[in-house]
Amino acid sequence: PDLPPELWNHIFDFATYVPYTLVPEIFEKSIFIGPYYNQQYHPKLRAALVTKRYLVRVCRRWWHIAIRHLYRAIYIGRARCLSSLCATLQKYAIGKGTVPGAEPLGQWTQRLDVVIRDHLTRADTEADYYLANIIKCLPNIAIVSFAMTFIPGNVLPTPLFGIVDALRYPASSIRILDWTIPAKPAVSELVELLKSLPRLHTFHCPYLSWGNEKFPASILSSVNTLALTFGPPLAEIDAENTSISLRKIILDTRWDVGLWEEFMDIYGTFLTSIHFDCNNFARNLTDYLDMVNRQCPNLLQMTICV
Repeated sequence: PDLPPELWNHIFDFATYVPYTLVPEIFEKSIFIGPYYNQQYHPKLRAALVTKRYLVRVCRRWWHIAIRHLYRAIYIGRARCLSSLCATLQKYAIGKGTVPGAEPLGQWTQRLDVVIRDHLTRADTEADYYLANIIKCLPNIAIVSFAMTFIPGNVLPTPLFGIVDALRYPASSIRILDWTIPAKPAVSELVELLKSLPRLHTFHCPYLSWGNEKFPASILSSVNTLALTFGPPLAEIDAENTSISLRKIILDTRWDVGLWEEFMDIYGTFLTSIHFDCNNFARNLTDYLDMVNRQCPNLLQMTICV
């Protein structure tokens, strides 16, 4: 039937919709961002991606309508796809794409999931280069998730050189940053990146050891949900003149509760929701519950994952 493009757009949106995967719906699941969330929603994102790929192949008219849906959420599961995706985004960004007159494809992207699960070889060590250039083509990206699984003998995790710098390009639009991989950037580089993300809502980085680097507490004026390995050393903040947005936190009970005491002593009163990730270390849970009882008087919700 000869339906107007606006109606087709709504139909395609309905056919490929995955709840709690885009802003603002995903904020309702922010405390579960990480492996648990990925287990629930990555299969659904992949299934929707299959549908989107079929839609853009029907005819030229559907391509122009459905292409924004195809690129709304980019899911990278294979390293061998990086070079072709990077080339496509770059060509359309300068108006030299396969379809004449098409707008830059990267402008439609709101979500990027990097879940490379194939066995990387030395020939794939340019993965960080392609990823960095892909990110630079996504000016409106709101959700960035690195959730690559370590495979024994794999070249990755690498430091992923260039990724942190690339994230500064869409800094003003990033709302969720999930760094759930053992490949850790230099802490000083990450601190500078966090300072450049004025709208960051959720920061999930469970593997990073802060060492002597001070956590940029100023970002808590925007960050609502925080997941770290343990409470980091804190930079000074003018608490009286700074609005604290932090309300939710994920605590990993594998670590001694004392590593969170200073942080919770300052920010515990702001928290309304806490998620305990026990990871088979439930023996420390009692100590964490005692700390929360003392320092989190405004708590409304508590979840425990064992």
